[in-house]
Amino acid sequence: MIRKRGRSDPDWRAVLDDEFARWKARSYADLRALPDVVAYEREAPGGPYQVEVQLLENRPDYVHVLVSVCASHGLLCRPLSESFVRYGDGRLG
Repeated sequence: MIRKRGRSDPDWRAVLDDEFARWKARSYADLRALPDVVAYEREAPGGPYQVEVQLLENRPDYVHVLVSVCASHGLLCRPLSESFVRYGDGRLG
């Protein structure tokens, strides 16, 4: 049975929260070294989930990173997303 997944699904939100925390914990140098897009699949309750991490801005003084998680349900995927800024001195914005 295929269950239709809503954007308010707690499993989906939990996966985004976990992935967001993992990427946000990375250092400025690690984030700057990323390619423009990193995509992978993650197994979790209600999954699998497609995770995409995108470098929106890669500047000498900061990086702007977008983390998106999509729970596939048919041909259309509307991901949950959050972004953060990490400055060269390690601060988060």
